[in-house]
Amino acid sequence: MRLLHLINRLPVAITRPCLILCAIAGAFAIEFTLKSQATAVAAQPALNQTTPSHSTVHNVATALPDPSWAANTVTLLTITAQQGGHTLPVRSIAFSQTGNYLVTGSADKTVKIWDLSAQTLAKTLTDANQINAIAVSPDSRLVASGRLDGVVSLWDWQTGNLITRFSGHTDIVKTVAFSPDGQVLASGSGDKTIRLWDVQHKTLLREITTDQWIESLAFSSDGQTLVTTGVGRQVQLWNWRTGRLIRTLGPYVSTIYAIALSPNGEIAFSPDGSSTPTNPSSNGGQHNTIQLLNGQGRSIGRPLRGHQDYITSLAFSPSGRTLVTGSWDHTIRLWNVQTGELIRTFMENDRRILSVAFNPDGRSFAVGSGDGTIKIFMSTEFRGDR
Repeated sequence: MRLLHLINRLPVAITRPCLILCAIAGAFAIEFTLKSQATAVAAQPALNQTTPSHSTVHNVATALPDPSWAANTVTLLTITAQQGGHTLPVRSIAFSQTGNYLVTGSADKTVKIWDLSAQTLAKTLTDANQINAIAVSPDSRLVASGRLDGVVSLWDWQTGNLITRFSGHTDIVKTVAFSPDGQVLASGSGDKTIRLWDVQHKTLLREITTDQWIESLAFSSDGQTLVTTGVGRQVQLWNWRTGRLIRTLGPYVSTIYAIALSPNGEIAFSPDGSSTPTNPSSNGGQHNTIQLLNGQGRSIGRPLRGHQDYITSLAFSPSGRTLVTGSWDHTIRLWNVQTGELIRTFMENDRRILSVAFNPDGRSFAVGSGDGTIKIFMSTEFRGDR
């Protein structure tokens, strides 16, 4: 049964050797061990409001030239509740390594896996509580979901079987991420702890206690370092094997909620101006601005300005040249990372954008909305920009 509306029958995925791209909702980011690795981050609204929460490690294709997004970009797929989609906000979204499958997590207590080649819903995984974060394992066999009640569920999505539930967090799980080798699953929570789980043996490897509510976390590409961010306005780098805090950056202006690791060495973040009594358009209210930084935290180029409300999610293209951002202002925006130019804006009427993700092939990206709608945008042109 064809559940998805296909506007143009276009190829979806190109399988290539992989690098690492991480897209998580969290805070400021730091260059890890590779100078070519980069990060982008953006802020969300107050925690008592409906906020996206997603921490996903993507294996991405070898960087291809980015397409010309300014023209010839179409809405490839639109998935609504009437077509078997989600009935509540889509808080987290991720592609499989090959790009043939899209995984979405929602407040409706389900994780859905979409077969993009067949244009059908492949699986619905029903959990016992709201889903705030999802992660796909590097081999695309497993899906982890972080829940409102502090439980982390681990699924074999191909069979639809629940493998195990990791319990221990005493507050909401805001973010989950697999290590690059897929052997470890990290979860971050409002209980101010990070938990590292052994995926094969289904046991707790380590608990790390922090001084802040964890909003985001991600592994470095070599798997040795875990970076976390939270409402304490700090970025912390950990040796997760020993639990040792390596370095703390910040505190920054206020909580920064969204982060993405790019392959190219720049860093972008959007400080949340909601904690200061100023107009959002003033200097103190910068929640709608993205600042590009290098791995040492120094500014690169001019800020990316254009969003009129909270930037809730962002993701780099595999090449690192393009940044996609989603916002409460009902828009999705594509940016040229090198020039700071706004490439294109997609207006979504009354839909708040809660989650975004680039396909590993670099030719398409997906967005999840507050009304449960999922959209995939694709360029019909693949033009080199090198």
